[in-house]
Amino acid sequence: MPEHEDQTICLDLKNEFDMAYMADIHIGNPPQKIIALFDTGSSNLWVLNSKVFGELESGYNETQSSTAVKFDQAAAVEFGSGSLAGHFFSDDVWVGEGESAIHIKD
Repeated sequence: MPEHEDQTICLDLKNEFDMAYMADIHIGNPPQKIIALFDTGSSNLWVLNSKVFGELESGYNETQSSTAVKFDQAAAVEFGSGSLAGHFFSDDVWVGEGESAIHIKD
């Protein structure tokens, strides 16, 4: 599909007390299904890794992706209810399912 055309996807967003919107997306190669937090106040996609969730849960493991690139810049954010810290990565992202999924490279 040409980049200038609109594309519609269906995404099952989970509304957590009107404070957070989460949905399953896929990241990396091969794609890993993870739960993403859609932060409407940021241009970044915040993704918790498997170290937070444990190996049996839905966290991103950059060591299992052939396209993951770690940047030297560390990430740290303070919220009113807590904080998070980690690193910035670049990787392939798929939002949506099947033929209607949007693929965002790097």
